Amino acid sequence: MQYVDTHFHTLHFLPKETPAYDIFNELKLSGFAGGIDAGTHPDDIPLRRDVLEGVPGIRLSGGIHPGCLRNHSLEALEESMDELYRWARNGTICAVGECGIDRYRNHGTLEDQMQLFRMQLEAARALDLPVIIHNREADREIFKALEEIRPEAGGIMHCFSSDAETAERSAALGMHVSFAGNLTYRRNSGLRQAAQAVPLEFLLAETDSPYLSPEPMRGRPNHPGNVVYVYQALAQIRDMAVEVLMESVCASLDRLLTRDERTR
Repeated sequence: MQYVDTHFHTLHFLPKETPAYDIFNELKLSGFAGGIDAGTHPDDIPLRRDVLEGVPGIRLSGGIHPGCLRNHSLEALEESMDELYRWARNGTICAVGECGIDRYRNHGTLEDQMQLFRMQLEAARALDLPVIIHNREADREIFKALEEIRPEAGGIMHCFSSDAETAERSAALGMHVSFAGNLTYRRNSGLRQAAQAVPLEFLLAETDSPYLSPEPMRGRPNHPGNVVYVYQALAQIRDMAVEVLMESVCASLDRLLTRDERTR
């Protein structure tokens, strides 16, 4: 039984001086087959590439998180887009992101966040790559941008936290909807309704590790192996075998990241 974690941050959970290969090799014994190590700034790509070299099944995304606006001007981040294009064109990254809008934290003006997000949507279209979207309390702004610059290669609504209607709307735009450990929290009944509403072919699972540890592991650092708790919650919500769900997510992620599959 193999499973994937569609969004995690290796540099954030990797124990000091522990090779990534050792961590992921241990997870492989439980069925872990890989996933996406998500980027937050083009500058992090070389280090992530080197740390994960030789680890099978791990793909890198590259993007500019809206949080970068706390320490960098929009102009400086716009200049760093050249690096993002370079890493995409040499095949190092498989998707653009994570990028998006965050109205929960003070990450700079909404106008600057929207401009930064639009730049990356345009990059995803130009590069024919999926886009990985960070959305925190910004449904209206996210969909406004997506309707203006629709990602032709699709993408992922990462760590989905909105309602069932928004989940269905995302899938209608060709976006996969990915659920994380917060799905397992007892008070998230609305999120469970959203998980039930997503068409199976657009449903994904992630940890966003080291953040959002699922219910049985709350209070401890998260890691990609804990995505099995998300799969178990999704399987229960959708009344299906967890093995079938894992197989479906593996196939969906593969289709999303494989250009030949997307064009069929």
